[in-house]
Amino acid sequence: MTIPRGKRVIIARNGKDILPNKLLTIDTEVTLSLQSHFESLLNSTGVNKTATLLSGIVQSTSGLTISSAFKEIGYQIWTGTDPLTFAFTTTLNMRTSGLIDVVAPSITLMKLVLPKEATSGKGFGLEAPGPTILDAISGKARFSNKYSFRCGIVYLPNIIITKAEPTYSDDLDSAGYPIWCTMQMEVSSVFVATDKLIDNFSWAPSGEE
Repeated sequence: MTIPRGKRVIIARNGKDILPNKLLTIDTEVTLSLQSHFESLLNSTGVNKTATLLSGIVQSTSGLTISSAFKEIGYQIWTGTDPLTFAFTTTLNMRTSGLIDVVAPSITLMKLVLPKEATSGKGFGLEAPGPTILDAISGKARFSNKYSFRCGIVYLPNIIITKAEPTYSDDLDSAGYPIWCTMQMEVSSVFVATDKLIDNFSWAPSGEE
């Protein structure tokens, strides 16, 4: 069966497909969420009320029309932009074995959103999923634990997986494993979304496919 290129999902770790022998296809459209936040130049309710009261007093005592309100007060100032986020659904179907084709790759996908526990002799506590804070603040060109996402024209070179929600079939193979699994996933860019991020949607850099 030939799968259209635009339907194939590739999640890579440090440039290598995390499921090289499995075919992930997307079951839903990809809707990208891009959001910036703005607020008024002057956003103090108390100050505005006081200024309005004073201008009303001046007008009533002098007959002069004086207003404390100006359209410039409502000028919208950019306060920040969120990372790019989106959600998608993919299905794992059994070809030869429910364990090999469904359960094992679903476990790999679920682990992407979970922290790792430090093993004996290698520190303590939990290691966060995705790139480390040190990677981000040091400005490394390549993170020590870098994930990327590719589906059709949508390519994101630096992502974190924020949700992996599997639903397993109640139909089982002869060994007792589910024959399919639908995985709902949510993805976010590591950094704040910028116009340069959008420029990467049309192609993947060499070696990232």
